Amino acid sequence: MCSLLNPVIPCDYTVSDSFSFVNELKSVDSRNKFLISFDVEGLFTNIPLTETIDIAIDLIFKNNPDFSISRKNLKELFSFATCQTHFLFNGDFYDQIDGVTMGSPLAPVLANLFIGYHDMIIKSVLLKL
Repeated sequence: MCSLLNPVIPCDYTVSDSFSFVNELKSVDSRNKFLISFDVEGLFTNIPLTETIDIAIDLIFKNNPDFSISRKNLKELFSFATCQTHFLFNGDFYDQIDGVTMGSPLAPVLANLFIGYHDMIIKSVLLKL
């Protein structure tokens, strides 16, 4: 799933790490510009999964019209990989209610997808002002 999502994640204004961020800031003329940061506390565990999965499926099918898995089956796979996971903490098992379990390989991909998608919407609204 990650290889299907990485090409469709909007990432025009993201950086890979803090070192890249500092280097990019050094080269930016900040006059008449403003900085927006989506610093979300506990992002992975707070992602609205149903919405994010729907966004992911829409983007996958938009960019892969001949995709061989049905939308329904892809949604079931996403749900199985995210909503039906369990984790162990202090000897007790827990179910993740919403969001992506920390340590899941899908967590950064889905977080970037969710934030990037909403970033595109916000930018399109701001450009119309």
